[in-house]
Amino acid sequence: MSELTLVTTCMGRLDHLKQVMPGRMLLKNCDHVVVDWSCPENCGAWLRENFPQVRVVSVPGQAYFISPKAKNAGVRAAVTEKVLLLDVDMLVVPGLEDSVLSVMVPGTFAVCGAAKGLSGAIAFFKSDWEKLGGCDETLEGYCPDDSMMCVSFRVMGLKPVKYDWTFLSHIKHSNLQRGARLVPGDRAARNAANMWKLHQKRYGLS
Repeated sequence: MSELTLVTTCMGRLDHLKQVMPGRMLLKNCDHVVVDWSCPENCGAWLRENFPQVRVVSVPGQAYFISPKAKNAGVRAAVTEKVLLLDVDMLVVPGLEDSVLSVMVPGTFAVCGAAKGLSGAIAFFKSDWEKLGGCDETLEGYCPDDSMMCVSFRVMGLKPVKYDWTFLSHIKHSNLQRGARLVPGDRAARNAANMWKLHQKRYGLS
């Protein structure tokens, strides 16, 4: 029986999904959920054909990628209590699941440390995520939803613990590709608003 669910979201990143999924299938005792957020490349269909064991969550009719909403859709579909969020560009090797599970105890959430490009790999108990109300869906664009989640867990009284980040790496790609499906507009203004929300959460400001 699986102990951990890996949740990934995808919109227009099928090339990355094709690179990361074979390695993820090598992990033991893991379920896999991928959110097809109106992917123009039909990543859900590709997964059903090539990896039928993956639970695909299809969210049609979305013009832009909203990371918190997509992640919430994936976590809701998880059937295990322990969940690990992984970005679509994150490569894994066997041993990751053991490292994550070894540090997770009630009252904690798990991060991989300060490795560049891996801050979104956060593990937590689904029941804590439900108490939190999920990721903050008011965030949009290029937003710090992973940092916001960690701060929110801390505000709840949860303790961060670290697992071994060397089981992870990420596919290098441009900021243009990263932001291609985001809500258009004044990116600087949105970033400032998102970071202010994070600041408010961190320091208990109204």
